[in-house]
Amino acid sequence: MTTRRLRLALLLVFAAALALATALPAREPSPAEKQAEAEVRAEFARWTEAYRLHDLPGTMRIFDPEVRFAFQGGPDAGYAELERGYAAEFKAPATAEWVGTIDEVQSSGDLAAEFSTWKLVAHRNGTDQVLAHNRGMDLFRRNARGQWRIVRSLNYPVQPPK
Repeated sequence: MTTRRLRLALLLVFAAALALATALPAREPSPAEKQAEAEVRAEFARWTEAYRLHDLPGTMRIFDPEVRFAFQGGPDAGYAELERGYAAEFKAPATAEWVGTIDEVQSSGDLAAEFSTWKLVAHRNGTDQVLAHNRGMDLFRRNARGQWRIVRSLNYPVQPPK
C-alpha cells in the first residue's frame, strides 16, 4: 500500500471512529480531552486573528509542514500551495472575510479532529451578505513541541439553511 493510500485509510478510520463516538451516548470528557480541546480552540483563535490581520507567518503557523488540504472539487494542496494562496489573497484588498465557528472538537492522545462551519461574509452597505458557506474537518496532530498542527483538512461547500 502506498503512503498516500495508507494515510487516506488512516484518516477514514479516524473519521469513522469519531462518527461512531459522536453517535454513542454522551460521556464526560477526560481531563486530557478537555485540555486538548482548549488547546485546539486556542490555535484556531490565533489562526483567526492572524488571518484577519493578513499576517502570513501567523496564518501558516497552524499547519504542519506535511499538511494536505482538500476542498471538494479541487486538487489537494500542501503547505507551499496554501502559503502561495494566502499570500496572493492578502495582497488584494479585502472585499469579504472567512468567518469560522468550531462546532466540535474530539481528541484521542496526540490526535484531534475539529469540525467547523465557515462563511464568506461581505460587508456591504451596512449589512453582511454570506457569499459562501462551507463545512470542514481538520485533523490535528500534536508535534514534538506539544503544539497542535493541522495535518489533514477536508472542506466542502454546503447550501445555507433557508
